[in-house]
Amino acid sequence: MLDKAKEYVAAEIAALPKKDLPPVIMSEYRVDGNDVNTIRARIREFYIAAAHQVNNFNVQSGREYALAALGTVLDEDESLTTIVDGGCGVGIELCFLAKTFPERAFFGYDLSPEMIALAEERAKRNRLSNITLAIGTHDQPPIPMADFIYVLGEMGEEAKFSISPPQQLYGLIQQGVQALYDKLKPGGIRAASVEVPSLPHIEEMGITHDQLLSSISLDIAELMSDMIPLRLVPSCPEPDNTTALIFYEKPAEHDHP
Repeated sequence: MLDKAKEYVAAEIAALPKKDLPPVIMSEYRVDGNDVNTIRARIREFYIAAAHQVNNFNVQSGREYALAALGTVLDEDESLTTIVDGGCGVGIELCFLAKTFPERAFFGYDLSPEMIALAEERAKRNRLSNITLAIGTHDQPPIPMADFIYVLGEMGEEAKFSISPPQQLYGLIQQGVQALYDKLKPGGIRAASVEVPSLPHIEEMGITHDQLLSSISLDIAELMSDMIPLRLVPSCPEPDNTTALIFYEKPAEHDHP
């Protein structure tokens, strides 16, 4: 699976536009307040402006290991036929999996319309007809009932765009986790990524280590309270990297008392 992922990533890198892109500064889009609608509007504006930069970075950021980890789970379990990428961004993971498993149905959503447009371009370039894309959020995911849902990245996106993110913004993580849990079929698998970025990156986002870790632990703790942990898979080959994927299984209906 890793060889397939590396081949796919190499092809995506070759397809990138050969031009320099101007920097887009996240801090210029941050909001002094906690109104969710205002913050989400600014997030959309940021990702419309920065979508191509994010696309270039994500393709070249060593994601073949995360791709291989996701692909291995699908390869091992043929019953996982409806797959959802929550916050699919530019569709790198989604298109790899859809290309590797053409007989299965894939769904992706993202808050940014520009990200979805780039994901659609990637799906078209790879001649994929088994992907459905939509604009949406974790707390109101526009998806069917699924066998496998994965979210690569923290779910508290709003907190990064608030200058002083209050605790209620982190409550959106709980809403998102619950909404995705409700969309997962009994016996289905949910994957979440755990990532602790470097201190300069955190400071650039205007969020402290404690706030970041609380948002991550909130996500994972909520999952662990109801789901069965299956495996922890490092998603980067670097020994000092703290990025990993955690896979959980939703208990079957008959497992509940």
